[in-house]
Amino acid sequence: LNSPLKIAITGSHGQLGHALQHGPHPTNWHIRGFTRQTLDITQDNMSLIMDFKPDIMINAAAYTQVDQAEQHQSEAYAVNCIG
Repeated sequence: LNSPLKIAITGSHGQLGHALQHGPHPTNWHIRGFTRQTLDITQDNMSLIMDFKPDIMINAAAYTQVDQAEQHQSEAYAVNCIG
């Protein structure tokens, strides 16, 4: 690929999202990470993604704290299933 490849990654502060964003990749890849604070995947607000216009979108966001997920089932479901 000679043209830049634009990749959006949600959950970029998580372990997987961070590794994907900061791991080795070709120099012509433009990777933009989105955190929970910059893009809440449980809300219907994709304007940041639409403005970036990625070629590839990777959803690495997840609710991973099992004990808290039992207490906050609707939030965990919203992140892990709907988002």
